[in-house]
Amino acid sequence: GVLMATPFETSRPLERIERLAHGFFGRRGGVSTGDFASLNMSEASGDDLNHVAANRAQALGIIGFSPDRLASLKQVHSIRVETVAGPATTRPEADALVTSTPGTVLGILTADCAPILYADPEARIIGAAHAGWKGATGGIAEATVAAMEALGARRDRIIATIGPTISGPNYEVGPDYARQVLEIAADAAPFFSTPPAGREHF
Repeated sequence: GVLMATPFETSRPLERIERLAHGFFGRRGGVSTGDFASLNMSEASGDDLNHVAANRAQALGIIGFSPDRLASLKQVHSIRVETVAGPATTRPEADALVTSTPGTVLGILTADCAPILYADPEARIIGAAHAGWKGATGGIAEATVAAMEALGARRDRIIATIGPTISGPNYEVGPDYARQVLEIAADAAPFFSTPPAGREHF
């Protein structure tokens, strides 16, 4: 019953890769209650850690893995990429993970920010990145590709997909945010809009 009650999204290009499991999970399913209902997977949110562990185990089980296969991060809006040799109980401070070790699950948490998943099907190398505006403008996407290349991936074979993320009409950021982004990335201007009598959206 629980498995059927936990829908998740997938990427068609990644679905076509043999022996690669992936999923984008939202709030539906899980055991968390109150503000965290119901599939909260963040250990840093103030939620009951037993609930978080159960939620992570549920999501991992749905894609065919046990909880001890997970490698994840303490995400800090950086452009640091961690190359992992397998599952890990430690949580390094970084915003992307890459591995060439079969059976390793890379876990990324996002709210408004974009999750990006990568795979080189031939080299069997995968990556996952958390791309907030600081990471995106700083080059987290490119850094993840470079870390995969260091393991033997080839950029012309890498398939990347952006998972569910917040949309412009729902993302009011205000003038300070807009200024900071445009100072770093002037080419981001087309992604800002300001509704009549409103504040900047991104």
